[in-house]
Parts: sequence; structure tokens; C-alpha cells
Amino acid sequence: MPHIKESLKSELNVLIRLTDPKTKAELNYVITQLASNYIIHNDITENYNSLSDVHTAMQGAADEFKRLILDKYEDKKIIQNGNAFEKLLDYFEQVDQEIGRRVK
Repeated sequence: MPHIKESLKSELNVLIRLTDPKTKAELNYVITQLASNYIIHNDITENYNSLSDVHTAMQGAADEFKRLILDKYEDKKIIQNGNAFEKLLDYFEQVDQEIGRRVK
């Protein structure tokens, strides 16, 4: 996650609070418009590197959300409900042990 100065965060947070998406479609729209405004405001030309920078920023935010929020949620649910991949994990552990015995 990019780290920016607190003063800039405060300014941006005022603008962010003006948006209030209620659905995933509305959230997608807001994100799309932010990216579009960034491209237009910065006069980004239609070339791979510039457009890839926008994609990278969006993907970075998605990756951070997954790492910090979604993965933690999944870990809680595994503790509560068990791991749906338990059988597969046990299988791989057995395979690893068998390979380890062969290598020694």
C-alpha cells in the first residue's frame, strides 16, 4: 500500500467521504471514474507503460485488500468451520514425507 503524508490523506478523505457506493456496481463505477480522472487529469497518453501504471495501482489496492482483509476473514472461517482443503493438504503432506524418505 502506498504511504502518503497525513495531510494529503486528510484532503483525500474529505473527497472520499463524498462518495457513498451502495452496491458493488456503484463501487466499481467509482473506482473506474477515479482511474479515468487520474488518466485525464495527468494527461496520460495511450501507451502501455502509462496505462499499465494505472492497472498496477488498481491491482495493488486489490492485492492489499485481499492480503489484509479477505485472507484474515478466510483464516477465521477455517478456525470456525474447518479447512475445506484438509484432505488435500494431508495428501500433499504424505507425498512430501514419501519423497523425503526416498531422498535420504
